[in-house]
Order: sequence, then C-alpha cells, then structure tokens
Amino acid sequence: MDRNKIIKLQALVRGYLIRRRYYSLRPLTSDNAQQIIEYNDGSIYTGQVINGNRHGYGQQVWVDNARYIGYWKNNMANGRGKFYYVDGDVYDGEWYNDKANGFGEYVKANGSKYKGEWKDDEQCGEGVEIWPDGSKFVGTYANGAKNGKGTYYWNDGTKYEGNWKDNKIEGHVKLEFE
Repeated sequence: MDRNKIIKLQALVRGYLIRRRYYSLRPLTSDNAQQIIEYNDGSIYTGQVINGNRHGYGQQVWVDNARYIGYWKNNMANGRGKFYYVDGDVYDGEWYNDKANGFGEYVKANGSKYKGEWKDDEQCGEGVEIWPDGSKFVGTYANGAKNGKGTYYWNDGTKYEGNWKDNKIEGHVKLEFE
C-alpha cells in the first residue's frame, strides 16, 4: 500500500476514535460555555460558542487530523491561533476571517521556516525565511513570494543583496564572498 493511502487510512481511524470519544460527552448548552459540535464532514469543534457559532477560544479537529487551536469570531478563525497541517507543517500566528493575517511563523515538516508578516494566507511584508542547510532570506514579500528589497545568505557565506521579483533576483547583481 502506498504512503498516501496509509496516511489517509490512519486519519480515518483517528477521526473515528475522536468522534467515538466525544459521543460519550454531553454538550453544555449555555452561551459562551464549552461545547462540542460535530459537523457533517466529520470535523469536531470543542470550545466556546455564541448563538450556535464558534466564538471565543476553541479547537477544531478535521477527519484527516488537521487541527486549529485558538480564537474564533463569528464562526471563523480570528485572533491568535495555531494550525497543524496533516503533512506536519504548523502555522502559529494571527488570523483574520479564517486566513493568516498579521504576524506569524510557518514551520514546515522539513525544518524550513518563515517568520514575518502575512496577508490573506500569503507572505506579505517583512519576513525572514530559513532553510535546514543554513541558508536564509531577509527582506520583503508580496503575494507569497520574495518581492522588493532583500538579502539572501547561502550557507557557504555567499550573499546577494538587492531586488527580487516573484522569488527571482532582479536587476544588477552584487555578490559578496567570505
């Protein structure tokens, strides 16, 4: 069986076990109290609710075991929160209307990470990106890519400082070697 099928099967079993565990708990009924809500897609929300909407602090776990822990407003992730992706990636930061907005850190399962500003789930503004080999970029992002001024440091000490457009070096190139 290939790896993707095994992961999907494991997620299905974990989702079943989570639902079975929560069936035995009785939801609280008062507004803003801890409640448990199971959705048609099998995802489960545990947390504060106002007028039937996720509102306040809570956690949602999807059938594939992805999960969000943090603040909600009007049924959407809003405020500080952490999202755990199925592939092992993690975003920890600010949310607005179910999207990464503001300052946050995204760490990939392979060890690379981006720490900086976000807009509508994309890197946008000032940020720092670091890779497991020690290379790093410090600069400006727009539309999820390196755009504007920035400096790239290779792990051998070489660096490029200058302009970027859509993740590519643009214009005059000045390389410095140690």
